[in-house]
Formats: sequence, C-alpha cells, structure tokens
Amino acid sequence: MTETPTTVRVPQFIRILLMLVCAGAALPALGEAPAKAASSTVPTSPARGSGDDRTAVMTASATGTAGDESRLPVARSVRTLSTVVGVAVAIDGSGSHDANGQRIVFQWTVIEAPSGSIATLDADDPAPVFTADEPGTYVLQLIVTNEDGLQSRAARTTLIAFESRAPPNTRIGQDRDASVGAEVRLNAGASFDPLDSPLTFLWSMISAPFASTLTDRDILRRETPDASFTPDVAGPFVLGLEASNGELASEDRVTITATQDNLAPVADAGDHQARAFVEPITLHGEGSFDPDAGPAPLGFQWSLVARPTLSSVTSSEPSAASDCPRSGCH
Repeated sequence: MTETPTTVRVPQFIRILLMLVCAGAALPALGEAPAKAASSTVPTSPARGSGDDRTAVMTASATGTAGDESRLPVARSVRTLSTVVGVAVAIDGSGSHDANGQRIVFQWTVIEAPSGSIATLDADDPAPVFTADEPGTYVLQLIVTNEDGLQSRAARTTLIAFESRAPPNTRIGQDRDASVGAEVRLNAGASFDPLDSPLTFLWSMISAPFASTLTDRDILRRETPDASFTPDVAGPFVLGLEASNGELASEDRVTITATQDNLAPVADAGDHQARAFVEPITLHGEGSFDPDAGPAPLGFQWSLVARPTLSSVTSSEPSAASDCPRSGCH
C-alpha cells in the first residue's frame, strides 16, 4: 500500500487539533487516553511538587442542564506542572474534545497567580506556552465550547514556579487495561526537567493482585524511561516511577488492570507538529496498537477537533482511509 502525505492548507501559522479513531476506540489527538479513574502524581516530598500528565476535569458551571450532560464537550489539561521563573512551559489541553464530533474552541484564563504577577497565555491555543514571572502557585483554567455554543466544565492546571531549581515533571501516562500474559510497555518519555537537565529513572512495583508473584525484579529495563512487565494474573498492578534530575525528584504512578477479556485498541495520533503557512502536514498514527492483537486488524479514522477562527480546513482534508495509520494513505 503506497503512502503519500495529505496537504492540509492552513491559512495562517496556527495550531490544528485532530483526532484519531482506532477501530472504534477514540482518543483525541496528541496525548488523550481512555477515560479511567486516575490517581494524582505523588511527590517524593511535599515541598518538591510533581509533574503529572493525567488530565483533570473540574467542576464548574456549564451551559445546559443535567439532562444534556452528554452534549457537553470535555476540557482536559495536565493537572500539575513544575517550572522555574522565566522558563516557558507548554500547558497541554489538546486532549479536549466533543463526544459528538463537533469542533471546539479553547478559552484559557489565569484564575490564580502570586502577588505581583502579570503573566498571561494565549487564550485560544490548545497548548499555550506559559512563562511564570513570580515564584509561587498559578492556577490556569481551560473551558472549551462546541459548535452549538455549549461549554465544557472547567479543567484546571496547577503550576508551581520555583526561583531557580524545580523538580522534574514525571509523566507516566494514563491508567489502562492489559492482557494477562502479554507484555505491557511502560513509557515515561514525556517526562522532562524544566531546565532540560538529564533525568534518571527508577520503576517499582507498588502493588499487585494477591495471587501475583511479580516484584520489582520482574520489571524489565526498570532504570530506563521505556520499561515493561508481563502480568501473571488478572487484576490491578500499580507501578511507580521516580524521575530525578540529580537534586530533586518526583514520582508518578499508573494502574495497569490485567484481564482475560478482549481489549480496546489504543489510538495514538503522534506528537505535536509545527508547520509554516500552507506547508503539507503528514499525520502519524503508527504508534497506535491493539494490546491483545485482535480479533480483527486495526482500522483508522481521522477527524478535525479544533481549528483557528479564520481557518477553512475541514475533516474531509485529512485522509479518511480506514486501514492506514497515516493521513494520505491510498
């Protein structure tokens, strides 16, 4: 099968947010994951803070009534971030989406900041860059609105800015399901240090089902960001990861629930991309996978989630090929 890139004509230098649907399991592009109960990042000490790529959906007033909750779009953003004053950091809300497939627009606001701060961010960007100008705690709020004018509940990101040194942001991903006897890949590659210091990693088995015999020794490559393990029984396995920059550390946890049932595939729409005006953009969904490899081959469907006000790009412009992970496959 020949692959050719699809040209998406963008009327200005902006961000376009797309969604990849993989064999019926939809994940909004650029980091969204299946909705499951998620625990917060657990810092190694209360003063250190933590990095957490789990998404937060907070309670707030929303247009509509309780009877039409299913019509509301969903705003998702990273829950916590650590940074250093004067250092830019991206606040990723690109996992936001509308369950009914409508396009959404973004509205970010700074609702809490340290005294004296005048820091702002690009209100309509799916993943705006924010630079703290004072040490302390910032709370950033995201609300998205769909084409019917319905607003999401608010998602909030708590950002802790330090004077000169901050703990790393440990990002381990969302809780998910896996098959008993099948290798589970653990990826902390999205973890980062605010000052780009090199990180060291250490995975651990926090808890396992009563009948399991797995321990820390059964985690392969446990001192790397890309570890793995194989569940030996059904039930929840809780794994922890500590990331250190040599001075400070933070920890995150993930729950892998092993089952004998058929599992939904995982859609991965690839990394953020920046392109100049009218430059072709090839979308990459090759990271998508089926945890239990069946019963049928994966199918792919791309759709447009958000676009700038002046853009005329539609969902028909990314390729809608049902058997190809890239846009433009034929």
